[in-house]
Amino acid sequence: MKRVLYTLAAAGMLWLLPTACGDDREPASGPEGSDSDAPIEGYTKYWAEEFDGTTLNTLNWNIETGLAANQELQYYTDRSENLRVEDGCLVIEARKESMGGRAYTSARINTKGKVQIKYGYIEARIWLPAGQGTWPAFWMMGTGASSWPLCGEIDIMEHVGKTPDKVTHALHTMNANGNNGRNWNGSTTLAEAEGHWNTYGLLWEQETDQDYGRITFYVNGEPSTWKFQPQGADEYEWPFDNYFYVILNLAIGGTMGGAVNDAIFDDAVLMKVDYVRMWTRSSAQ
Repeated sequence: MKRVLYTLAAAGMLWLLPTACGDDREPASGPEGSDSDAPIEGYTKYWAEEFDGTTLNTLNWNIETGLAANQELQYYTDRSENLRVEDGCLVIEARKESMGGRAYTSARINTKGKVQIKYGYIEARIWLPAGQGTWPAFWMMGTGASSWPLCGEIDIMEHVGKTPDKVTHALHTMNANGNNGRNWNGSTTLAEAEGHWNTYGLLWEQETDQDYGRITFYVNGEPSTWKFQPQGADEYEWPFDNYFYVILNLAIGGTMGGAVNDAIFDDAVLMKVDYVRMWTRSSAQ
């Protein structure tokens, strides 16, 4: 199988609107010498972000700033108070402070135009904050169309403080999405979702002559829930045969986050990410 992820060599930041989708350019050649510790048999590591430096690597990541969608209450910034790399982790901190007409600040980053993948296994090790009103997410947006929901959306992990022992997964398409209330979703009970490290993964399999396509969500290495590609589905029903890029963010309030308990800000409200890794099916498979 040909490699399906690409990294652009261009430096600098790309400033994006919160709901923007990508383009569908052909992949360039990928990194040399990928190997190793695949969580899924038959897959080879293709790309990884370990957050080992002291600043965010803008060859891989874009920082989004400004107002957010989904009735969220935060203003996204690129300040170190909200976004930093320290002790081998990405740290996103939500703060109670006024900016841009909002009562809170936070951060959101994405790999649009820099790291994109089509089929494979994607995983991140994440520490989630606690508290009513928090809404951290690890998710992906498609590049096959210029607008949402036609481009497709894969929510690998979302968590809201009002349900502290649950993480959710979702798929959004043109026909079934959050706006019309028909999007597919599933959830996992996780007693130590908040204030602990857990891994969240996605196995994204291509349709073949022998098998349907399938998207399977994982929590701590175990399958949580899955969705098969409907037979004969078009792009309005199944846009998950294009390249997708990764998004990490910590929202406050909004359609899922709900009402905010400001007492949570007596302590630091942090989302931490140890790594983001991607694997593709080994060529021999």
